[in-house]
Amino acid sequence: MQVERTPPEYASWDVTVPTLPARSRLYRLEPYGIGTPWVESLTGYITRLAEAHCVSTGILYAKEIAPVVGKGNIFTFRLTGTAGYPTHAINGLGVTALCPGFVSTNLFTSAPLGDKQQEANVPPKFCQISPERVARAAVRAIRRDRRIVVLEPAARLTCALNRITPWFLDFFFHLGQRKRVARKMAKLEPDQDSRRAA
Repeated sequence: MQVERTPPEYASWDVTVPTLPARSRLYRLEPYGIGTPWVESLTGYITRLAEAHCVSTGILYAKEIAPVVGKGNIFTFRLTGTAGYPTHAINGLGVTALCPGFVSTNLFTSAPLGDKQQEANVPPKFCQISPERVARAAVRAIRRDRRIVVLEPAARLTCALNRITPWFLDFFFHLGQRKRVARKMAKLEPDQDSRRAA
């Protein structure tokens, strides 16, 4: 009886099946500028990856990246500030939502006027904020890693009321809505009847 012997060089081979990680469904794009000071950022790479797959950046993030990243990033943060966790972008940078309100620039005066409009509609001075104040608030918020910054006093009051009693603002904004909808429907019904008759 002849016995086949395994060659000694085969004894050191590892014949167990390797566990391979799950393959990505995305294209293998190489980031620009690897090894140089001008290497492509993560945000730019994701944008380019979305363009390569012919989808928007939001869809790519929602379908492929969000399940891995989880909460605490710019795409899962709500502007109301009730998320309850610090907000950061996907590349580790802090995110600040700046709400300046009306800034005293020439935006209103340089806007084109309507046919029957003689002068531009400019908000009152007490509602406007200087650009210098907005810049100082933005720099201070970035240094302190604040999530949301509201500068206008009326907007601050609205945000405070929304956090304390959100139902109050919802009730206030919906006052008289049923009557307004009924009036609109009453105006539309004669037009629909005339179209049906025609």
